[in-house]
Amino acid sequence: MVPDMIHLESKRGRSRATGRGAGGFTLIELLLTLVVLLIGIYGMLRIFPRGFTAVEVGQQRTIAAQLAEAEIARWKLHPESLPDAVIATDLEGNLIQATIVNNATSLASILVDSGTVALVPGSTSYRSLALPIGEVGVDNLDFYAKALVYGPLDLTPSQFDAAQAVMPPGGSTRPSTPHPNWQPNSLYLPRTVIGERIDIRRLGRTALGFPFYLLSHAPLAPLRLEDDPLTPEEDRSLEVYVDIYDAHAWTYVPYGASELIQRQFTVNPADGTLFFGPTDSPPAQPRRFKVDYTDPITFQRVLGLTVTVPAGMTQGAPTLPLGVNPDTILVHERLIQVPDPSLLGITDPADPAVRRNIFYVNPETTISGRIEFPLILQIDPQPTDISLVKVDYRVHDWSILGFDIEVPANGIVRLPVGRIKGPSFMNPPRQPRPQEAARGITRYYDWRGTPEARDPTNPTTWAYVVAVDRQSGEILTDQEGEEWPANAYERRSRFLVNYRDGFLDFNYGDWEVYEFNPDIDTPNRSGRTYRIFCRAEDDWAVQLMVTARRYGLSGTGIPGGEPAGEEVGGSDALLTYSWQPDIDARQVYFPLSEYGQTVAIDYYYFDWDTGDLTFVDGEVHAIGEPNVTDLGQWVCRLAQPLAHEPYEWGPVAVRGIGVRVRAMWVSPGRATTLQDLVSALTESPPARAVPSLGETWHQVIVDTYLTRAPI
Repeated sequence: MVPDMIHLESKRGRSRATGRGAGGFTLIELLLTLVVLLIGIYGMLRIFPRGFTAVEVGQQRTIAAQLAEAEIARWKLHPESLPDAVIATDLEGNLIQATIVNNATSLASILVDSGTVALVPGSTSYRSLALPIGEVGVDNLDFYAKALVYGPLDLTPSQFDAAQAVMPPGGSTRPSTPHPNWQPNSLYLPRTVIGERIDIRRLGRTALGFPFYLLSHAPLAPLRLEDDPLTPEEDRSLEVYVDIYDAHAWTYVPYGASELIQRQFTVNPADGTLFFGPTDSPPAQPRRFKVDYTDPITFQRVLGLTVTVPAGMTQGAPTLPLGVNPDTILVHERLIQVPDPSLLGITDPADPAVRRNIFYVNPETTISGRIEFPLILQIDPQPTDISLVKVDYRVHDWSILGFDIEVPANGIVRLPVGRIKGPSFMNPPRQPRPQEAARGITRYYDWRGTPEARDPTNPTTWAYVVAVDRQSGEILTDQEGEEWPANAYERRSRFLVNYRDGFLDFNYGDWEVYEFNPDIDTPNRSGRTYRIFCRAEDDWAVQLMVTARRYGLSGTGIPGGEPAGEEVGGSDALLTYSWQPDIDARQVYFPLSEYGQTVAIDYYYFDWDTGDLTFVDGEVHAIGEPNVTDLGQWVCRLAQPLAHEPYEWGPVAVRGIGVRVRAMWVSPGRATTLQDLVSALTESPPARAVPSLGETWHQVIVDTYLTRAPI
């Protein structure tokens, strides 16, 4: 029976094959066709590789533009918090703004002028510049040094090599200065956010009832170490992550002119002692002040000098160098950082232990940027309270991305960027180990809910994706695995991550976990909003660059020098500009750090047609690329000169109005072979990349104008 059926079926098959009208193909014909197609496709791929790369880069540029636009949109929703500036700082935290040291002599130390090769920290690739022996010197360095100026892709992978004295094969090496200040916008340099504003009385509260604020950027890098006057003598060392101070600056009074009143200060020119007006705080509480000034020797702006005044006193120890121009001094009363959050909870105004002008930052949660304030500022406000404050802080790493998301009904969030760096991702030799977003914040519990102590060097305490609850400040971390933890207490502080596709799973049901406990588990986080911190495999970064709120005229003639006086910028100017009518009356010069920013300039000019002085209100200009000008310094000029020649007193006001957001990423190039890695790892120190890896950095910049709310 079976053979007959097979015979019948074969007949039907032959009848369809031989009697076909439209026709069919045999298996051999199909295979031959497929082979021909594959050969053709392979040939196209070989002919047009750059085209396919362009498509991929185009997709990445779209993502970069979306990330930058999202950052701009976040600030448009909260323009009242927009900082006064985002200032480039070196690795010591010093402001990078002056160009007095960016002359040919200092640039000569960057060049390898003892041989035939000079390292050129280019903006897009690893390059070397061949120079004839003996022809490079200070006199003709301007010609060669132009190649050293940072470009728009200022990501400095080659500058990192320069800091490690890594040179091309056959080239000479010598120690070089890491992150020189002619490249102040580097991704690898920390940047300090100056003056992000907070109204404490309008803040939400944590689960414990304390007012709290999430800074716009994190993670935080320590600003400095200080002695805290509120802690015992034997334990006063305190890492300061944020500097919080009264948003209203104190008024300078000439020394010896009159008796100081509240919110006034003066300085003794003989020894640099600062004197302050009577206290607004309880007399038993010491006061602390933030003092900014311009150093009279280096002309560098000094930010955040700490002056502590003991309780009941009105003067601090001699701190300012002699010769400081009083017009450059800016004084704010600081809030005092306390090491114990219990000090925030005293709400009885009659309690002698109550302290009002204090704040708390948990060092273990600096990834969140959460700041807590005393509840008494909201429930018992006083006219002397410092409730409108500004915050200075340093962003630790711009390549840690931040996203604000709302958990949907299904509990699954898709991040704008896929391929998230997890505990198993490495990119040797440049990244020889996984890059965590935070360490030491992952919590482990026993079965009774008691936290277990873990070794901070243990990789299991590192978090690669962090979610901060924007309503409570609670911190959730990723679960290292594909299943929810068996311990219900650990489940409560975790979420699942699909690192490859960028999915976050916040919710779980009783069918998904072992021993679901409704009293402990919190399975539904839908509707809550979180701030996500993570890294992406293509080294994505989103960097905020806010131009300074106000510029003052430099009294030295060089941008970045000390302000000329109150009438032309005054003490509240973070940065200074230069106007040189003898050189070019329609040009204005700025420090290198302001390249690409946007300013509005007010000035008068003489109208020869009417014979009158005409006022120009807020002429908008972009600041152009760095160049060696007739000033003899590396400075930035306006991309286009002023429309008219200012009258003899020059610009009367220069204000920063631009906000720039830069989204950056790297294309890894071709696949790395074992020989490539061996070659890179044999360098001493290991090369950050070898030329054959073909890494290429990219960026997208989005500019906008935002109106800052007045203080």
